[in-house]
Order: sequence, then structure tokens, then C-alpha cells
Amino acid sequence: MVRNSCQIILSGVSSDISGAAPPRSHGGIEPVGWNRNIMNALAAQVALLDEHGTILAVNQAWSEFANHMYSDEPVACIGSNYLDALRVLVALGNHSASDALHGMGSVLSREIARFDLDFHCHSTLQSRWLLMQVTALPETTGCLISFLDITERKQSEDTRAQLAAILEATPDFVGMADEQGTMLYANQALRQLRGVGLQSEAPLGQWKDVYPDWAAHIIQEEALPTAVRAGDWSGEVAVLDASGHEVRVHQVILAHRNTDGEIDFFSTSMRNLTESQQQAAALRQAFDELKQTQDQLVNSEKMASIGQLTAGVAHEINNPVGYLNSNLSTLSQYVGDLIRMVESYEAAMFTVPDSSVRADVDRVKRETDLAFLLEDLPKLVAESREGTQRVRKIVQDLKDFAHAGHNEEWQWVDLRNSLERTLNIVHNELKYKADILQDYGTLPEIRCLPGQLNQVFMNLLINAGQAIQENGQVRVTAGQVEDQVWIEISDNGCGMPADVIGHIFDPFFTTKPVGKGTGLGLSISYGIVQKHGGTITVSSEIGQGTTFRMMLPIAGPQAALA
Repeated sequence: MVRNSCQIILSGVSSDISGAAPPRSHGGIEPVGWNRNIMNALAAQVALLDEHGTILAVNQAWSEFANHMYSDEPVACIGSNYLDALRVLVALGNHSASDALHGMGSVLSREIARFDLDFHCHSTLQSRWLLMQVTALPETTGCLISFLDITERKQSEDTRAQLAAILEATPDFVGMADEQGTMLYANQALRQLRGVGLQSEAPLGQWKDVYPDWAAHIIQEEALPTAVRAGDWSGEVAVLDASGHEVRVHQVILAHRNTDGEIDFFSTSMRNLTESQQQAAALRQAFDELKQTQDQLVNSEKMASIGQLTAGVAHEINNPVGYLNSNLSTLSQYVGDLIRMVESYEAAMFTVPDSSVRADVDRVKRETDLAFLLEDLPKLVAESREGTQRVRKIVQDLKDFAHAGHNEEWQWVDLRNSLERTLNIVHNELKYKADILQDYGTLPEIRCLPGQLNQVFMNLLINAGQAIQENGQVRVTAGQVEDQVWIEISDNGCGMPADVIGHIFDPFFTTKPVGKGTGLGLSISYGIVQKHGGTITVSSEIGQGTTFRMMLPIAGPQAALA
């Protein structure tokens, strides 16, 4: 009986698979080859098995696939037992093979008429996902087994699942609505806000119901028309939580179109501004408190009186600087790896035989200026890391401002190198508005804390740059007078009036707007110079510029006290 069913499929003499009469000759194709041609034309891999699992016939796609899968031994060819091949895989711990063996047994025993299984298959060529379908043949004891490559479908499903997981995990409110305003999707954060539960199938209602009336008006009259016209809209509105309270959000709306150019749906993401507003209020309160502290201390000549306050500020700054520095260190490693990979790709391009591909790559390299990027990227990371180290030194300076610190060793240093390094760091602050003029003369090495002096130089150079509106000059000069060295940093900027000069070294004194300066830079610099046994003075004239002059003992602070 099984043998006759095999003849049915391969020869078409009696009937086709369904039992109908075979087709007559048409278009030059004889009935004897009709079914065989159909089977070989299928993209799926198809095989006919008897009731014992022996392969009786296969199509061309099955033969080619078996050659790739089992090139070492013919376990999936005509005459081999497919059930035995599955049992071997089961013994090796293959769970998919176990499911397939059980399903095929159920079909062959006629417990079920059909069995489907998605499974992950590792061939000798690539990793694939296959759909296995086992179907009982009518009026026979065997079955038909087929494999269909569903790799692309599975990858698409995995990608959608990953994107859905990201949307569900984000704290931002994310949603979609159709052109009529019916909510199609809301992520977990938005469902919780609206009080519709955590189930994604829960009814979401209309988009307009999410907003208070004034915000709904903005969405209807401004946001959606703009998104339809320009593709997107962003702005600040408010949404309603489950209790009807307004929650301020920054919202982005995107209009998505189908292939015909018509609006398919709208998507949105909303970021809760409540926390940032609370932080802003806390900052304003902190500033007011600092301002009151300044008023109380402005007449005090002892910097130690604000030691406790500055130590607290240093502690608060140290936390974000710590993880920033750690991230930059990791980024430096990633950049190095990426550069090595790009260099490997570039070397491999010489072996690409397609000249058009090489030409496209060369064009992109020219457009992106790849050589400059590979050269400049490590420098940017290195400068950023050095910048975070400078910030950490500022934190230490704040601590030193409160109490004496001993974390840095006193050492003999060439100040010319220190000045050059500091100029490199503040280059971006100066390059667009000022020319740098340098004249150091002959300088001996001095005994100092180089990191702290570098901070002084940086503060003075940044202040000089900020005093210049455009097309100015910053002059850095240095020299020796007996057992001391002097350093001057001058600018031809706006200058300062006498009443400001009298307070520039006071803690928290600043002429900059809120958020632009703390008023600690020059007071810290003053303390550092004093720690070195030196002096710092300033001269300035409105419209002419400002000059800061430092005098430092060559042998360090002990020599200054002798």
C-alpha cells in the first residue's frame, strides 16, 4: 500500500496525492512526470515516508538540503530511516528532535492528521529556522514531511519582540493611535498613568481623553496638523493620570504613512517633566541658600569659615564625576576596538574583486574624512578624560579650601609644560575669539603641586576668554626674579570696575548670570597660590583688559616662610 502511494506521487500513473485522476498531457508535459515536476518545483523540502519512518521519495529541494545538513553520512536520503535519525538527536539532548519524533509518531499512528513544529537548525552553511509539517496521506499508512525556511520571519518576530520589550521597559509614556484618534497601543508606563492596568489588550480609549481640555486643544489644532504636514511635532503639554491630575510632559508626535502616502497611524513619546521641575526648584532653593550664605560671609577674611559648605559641595560633585570618568574609560576602550575593526575592514577592501564596491567605499571615506576621524576620535576621548580628571582636581581643591589636603605630592615641575597643557585643555574656549601670545623666557623648575597650579592657570585663562567678545588677545608670559618666578595672564577684553576688583577673590562672588558661574574659581585660585607661599594680584581697566600676576617661590612655601 505504501509502495503504491510512492508510485502515485512519483509517476502519476493512478492518481495524484488527493486521489483524483491524473492530468492529461498538456503543453508538452506528459502525465507520467506531472507530479514529479510539481514536487521538484516546490521551494519547501518534501519527503515521503512509510509507516516505519523509512524515506521512500524526496524532491530536489530535500536532496540539496540534506547534502548541506548531512554531508558526512546519508541519514536523510531515500532508503534511510528518518525516525532513527531523530532518535540519535534525542539521545544527544536535542529538544526539537524530541518534539519532532513525538509528533511524527502521532501522525503515523493516525492519532492526529497533521503536526507542525518551528525549530532552530544549525546547518553547515548558516543558522536557520525551519517550519516542519508532517501530514498523514489519505488511504495510506505513511506520511508526507516538509521543511520550509522561516528564518526571515523568525528574525522579524525576534526584532519586534525586542522593540516591544524596550517600549514596555522605558519610563517614558509611549503610545500609538489611528487617524481617528483611537488608541492602538500604550506601553506599561502610559497604562499605569492612565490606570488601565498592565494588560496590553485592555481598552485604551480615545487619544483626546489622555489630555486636559487646554492640552487637547493644542494637540488637535497645532500638534497633529504639524505632524501631518512636517512629519513630526514636539512641545510641552500635560496629560491626565488615573486620578485626573495633570502631569507635565514633553511630547513628540510622529506621523507614519503607508506606501500610498496616506496617514497610517500616529506614534508619540512623552517624558515626565515633574521630576526635572522638582530638581529645578531644589536648585533654585539651593542657590537662594548659597546667596544668603554669601551675604553673611562677604565681610569675612577667613576662608576657613565656609569649610563645611565647600566640603559638602565637593562631595556632591564627586559622585557624577566618578561615573563620568568610568564611562569615558570604557568609551576609550570601545573607540580603540572600533578603530582596529575599521582598519581591518579597510585592509580587507583591497581583496574585494568588485571595483564598484571599492569605489563606493572610497567615496564614503572621502565624504566622512575617515582618516581625520580615526586620528581625532582618540584625541577627543583622551581630552575628555583629562577634563574629568581636572574636575576631580577641582573637587579636591574645594576640599583643600575647607581643610588641608595631602593627596598630591610636592614635586619639581617646569611651569612651561603646565601652561602648555592647560592651554590645550581650554583651547575650545579661546580659539574662536582670541589669539594666544606666549613668552616664557628662561624659567627654572619650581617645587609645587602641579595639578593645583594647573587649575589656577585654567581658571584665569577661561576668565580671560570670557572677558573677550571677539577678535581679542590673551597673553601668557612668565619669568624669574631672584628666588621667585612670576606668571602673568592678560587679556584685552572688557575689563572690570574697581568695586568688582575688590571682591573677585571672595567666595561665591560672581558677575555671571545664574547657572553660568559658581563664584568659586578665583577664590580657590587665591587659596592655591597662598598654599604655595605666593601672591596673586589683579589690575584692570574698563575697555582695556585685565592682568593677573602670580609670584611663586622657586623652592616652595617653606622657602617663602624662611
